[in-house]
Amino acid sequence: MVEKSGLYLPNRIARVMLVTLSDLMGEHGLNAALHRAGLPEYQQLIPPDNMEKVFDFADYAAVCTGVTDTYGPRGAKVFMIRAGRAGFLNGIQGFIQQYGASLEATGKLVPLSIKLPLFLKWIARNYNETSDRLVEVKDAGNHYLYINNRCPVCWDAL
Repeated sequence: MVEKSGLYLPNRIARVMLVTLSDLMGEHGLNAALHRAGLPEYQQLIPPDNMEKVFDFADYAAVCTGVTDTYGPRGAKVFMIRAGRAGFLNGIQGFIQQYGASLEATGKLVPLSIKLPLFLKWIARNYNETSDRLVEVKDAGNHYLYINNRCPVCWDAL
């Protein structure tokens, strides 16, 4: 049993992670990781595809730790990067749907220097509004700082 944090992510984020990991590792691989994570309940019932904030940070961190315990640091890194990319691509679709047309409304391509800060701020705002994450983006001149002040992946390491 995982000690809960009382901080939550939307079900959709957890669902994307678990479905993607299952696709990558196979059902038995994911079940082994969930068993090691102390989360056998997610072997049979993955979170619904909605934005309700009910998936605890501690469970998210435990899944990440379970994957590492099952596959080792190098294997887990491969799986988690691939799952992260899938989640990112899922998220970027929302950005494109919301801002894509307006960024090219004049018929000209908008430079990356304008799109990038908008995208980073959009991600931060969405995380802050839909979860208990605390994310901020700072302009540091020639680069941007993406600061995750409350991170579900790191939760059990704090």
